Amino acid sequence: MPASVHCPKCDYNQQGDSPSFHGPGLAASRFDELLKSNNPPLQAEYVDLEGVIREGHIFLSGLKGRITQTRAVLEELLDEERRVGSLVESCKKIIRPIGGIPEDIVRQIFLTCLDTDERDIKDSLDGKSPPLVLSKVCRHWRSVAVSTPQLWSPLSLDF
Repeated sequence: MPASVHCPKCDYNQQGDSPSFHGPGLAASRFDELLKSNNPPLQAEYVDLEGVIREGHIFLSGLKGRITQTRAVLEELLDEERRVGSLVESCKKIIRPIGGIPEDIVRQIFLTCLDTDERDIKDSLDGKSPPLVLSKVCRHWRSVAVSTPQLWSPLSLDF
């Protein structure tokens, strides 16, 4: 026996395979013959074809309703995926390893950057100078950089 599927959002119940629509009771060869010619169907065939049209419209209407419900559920799931993804990324930012480094260690790293790069920078106001670059990374780094006078002492203003 096929498994039953129930959607709690749209209250759709599916028993096994999706419902399918069956075409006219005509033999496939007769149906093709009628499609390829201008010959009218027999009276019994005509009644059968009208029934298929009527039932087909009802079936299509039901499918459209289910599709609309399914799209709404999909949008809710995509919104939830985005929300949870954003939350996960925020949590990862909070526990990032750099956040756990003590301020005095960060300060020493900054001063090391200054030692290796100060001879390469000729203009103190160059945006690539270590003090300026380090102070633009994040609020915490800016606070450490601004509160480290040794980082700014090599700066010179040439007029």
